[in-house]
Amino acid sequence: MRKWLIAVGIGGVLVATLLLGSIVMPAFAHDTSTRHDATITPEQAKAAALKANPDATVTEIELENENGVLVYDVEMSNGMDVEVDAGTGVVLYTGAEDED
Repeated sequence: MRKWLIAVGIGGVLVATLLLGSIVMPAFAHDTSTRHDATITPEQAKAAALKANPDATVTEIELENENGVLVYDVEMSNGMDVEVDAGTGVVLYTGAEDED
């Protein structure tokens, strides 16, 4: 009887794991933060950020997913943070750099 209860318990855990995996995994199946989804290059994003901040230089550039929108986060030497839409090249935001 004890072996049967253990077997049923393990089986229940396995079934729960499989069900949870089938619910959770589709949410991660399509990662939109990959470089091949960007239609502009980091150099083009850098140029857009420099146009918005002509008195500065680029210190760092990263491709990020911001609320479902693929953007280049460009950090500038003047302390400004510029977000450039990775699909269109449009500057979406320019402001003081956040200290995350």
